Amino acid sequence: MISIALAAVLACSAPVKVIDGDTIDLCQGDTVERIRIANLDAPESYRPACAREKHLGIAAKDEALRFFIRPSVDLDVTRYNTDRYGRTVAAVSVNGKDFATHMIELGHGVKWQFNEKHDWCKE
Repeated sequence: MISIALAAVLACSAPVKVIDGDTIDLCQGDTVERIRIANLDAPESYRPACAREKHLGIAAKDEALRFFIRPSVDLDVTRYNTDRYGRTVAAVSVNGKDFATHMIELGHGVKWQFNEKHDWCKE
């Protein structure tokens, strides 16, 4: 059995681990904090509703990897609350650029509306 501390080290080899287009793990020492990006709804790459959403979800995750995984990262996190899954809802910027805005500008997400899920299968 793997200890929680060892699992955290194995899970994160960088300050940020990308889970999908709108979720990341922040890794600080032995602590891992799951962050749901505020004001962003990105397509699902895990358990998508259709093949189109899966394709879009993979593209969104790839862009998130490009955004967060860099040689020099000045990370700014503004925490708001916790969602129903226990994730911290937060705005995240890297080197002064807001991640949600970046993803929306590139078409990898839409502005999240409370209790509304974008239908990625329709478009």
